[in-house]
Amino acid sequence: MSKDARFFIFLCALVLCAGPHAVGAETQLFRPSPQIPARTVLSSSQFYWYETANFVITNAPTAEMAREFGEAAEAYRRDLALLWTGEVMPNWSGKCSINATVGDYGANGDMTCSYYRGEVYGWKITVQGTRERILDSVLPHEISHTIFASYFRRPLPSWLDEGAATSVEHLSERTNYRRMLLEFVDPAIRRAIPFNRMVEMKTYPEDPKDFFPLYAQCNSVAEFLIGQGGNRRFFTFAKDGLDSNNWNAAVHKHYGYDNLGDLQVVWIRWVGEGFPDVASYEPVLVRNRRVQPIERNPIPVFEQIVAGL
Repeated sequence: MSKDARFFIFLCALVLCAGPHAVGAETQLFRPSPQIPARTVLSSSQFYWYETANFVITNAPTAEMAREFGEAAEAYRRDLALLWTGEVMPNWSGKCSINATVGDYGANGDMTCSYYRGEVYGWKITVQGTRERILDSVLPHEISHTIFASYFRRPLPSWLDEGAATSVEHLSERTNYRRMLLEFVDPAIRRAIPFNRMVEMKTYPEDPKDFFPLYAQCNSVAEFLIGQGGNRRFFTFAKDGLDSNNWNAAVHKHYGYDNLGDLQVVWIRWVGEGFPDVASYEPVLVRNRRVQPIERNPIPVFEQIVAGL
């Protein structure tokens, strides 16, 4: 190994051992010291990072964006936990890294973590898109995943995880899901997934042609149920369904439908009639108050969160 190579490895080790600055520290720029040869820099670009109580933002193109993403992530973590569970989550033992790629890209993201004996750790999020879509769609989507993972502490069915996460995206993204859904439920295409199969799906479809139909359908089913009972009822319904593995009983208990098939028939009618107010589609059991009265969110809470950023 050459002397230059050994020197480079030594410098990398120093950076890793130094670790991040203290919580609340100012945003820092990753760039070489004047004493460090330029060849030791892995990228000629300048990227910024920002650290909060639960997140470390990396790869942001400006100091201001790094700060915005970090503070938005904390706000979403707090407010979306309240939206779904009614409680603020304690801080994680380990911070979640958020790698941001900002530019004229399609909004996209990913959240990964590890589960072991009831513990969740190794949080990692990647976000991609314009500044606006990262702030109002990708970040709340991925952070909703972390809230569900923190609470349930196990991998979740795809429909539930993605349905909840897509429901807190910006209106423009949710409108795209509706447009896709109308295409996929067209009888000539028939890409819609039967509900009894949908609730059993533990992984994402291998066929790319089935991926977007799943996303669009999960978003719509979640929107339909949340519209009838609010976010906390949806969360409680999810817990009962997961704990009992009896989604027919769970949907009857929380929404008054006889079973998943009954829900599917009513949902298809709602979609076919152009997504009108879901109140007119509530089962007779709900209207007769034989199940707990629904709670409504007149203004979606996640849009209030975005407005306050």
